[in-house]
Amino acid sequence: EISMFDVLADWMNMPLLAHRYMGGAPARSGLKHSFIAPYGAFECRDGAQVLISVQSNREFAALCRQVLQRPELPEDPRFSENPERYAHRDALDAIVADCFAQFTAAEMVDKLDAAQIANAQLNSVADLSDHPFLRNSVAQIGDCDVSLAALPVTSHAGPGQKVPNLGAQTEALRAEFKA
Repeated sequence: EISMFDVLADWMNMPLLAHRYMGGAPARSGLKHSFIAPYGAFECRDGAQVLISVQSNREFAALCRQVLQRPELPEDPRFSENPERYAHRDALDAIVADCFAQFTAAEMVDKLDAAQIANAQLNSVADLSDHPFLRNSVAQIGDCDVSLAALPVTSHAGPGQKVPNLGAQTEALRAEFKA
């Protein structure tokens, strides 16, 4: 058995450690799709972001009608099919962004769910750090205990080894490699 949340949390260990111990997580690097539009994260009125993935003309029509309140958009030659939507992504993203900015993330998720549009509210690294499903483990690095996301798989090999302080084993390693 394996939890997908645990897998993703493990993938996030580097930004999670940066958030917890280095003064902040690295900036997001983007969620645009290489061939699909609209697809990506859009900021809502409350500053939270919601990711959408519109992968068919049916979904696009529902998005336009039920969420954007722009039922004419699927008839616009720039947006009639995905290749055209992708070619005019900047204009389409501006329309979507303007709409999302009028609603909180919770309101937008409700609208998208009602329209059967794939969506997810994005969590920050701080949200992950405080998430109730996050299982933490402790690594001993030198004289410090460091909290990090637990591995998604359990090991019955016993407790992990302590990571020594920098330089603590220098002489032993030099002696080993001289032999």
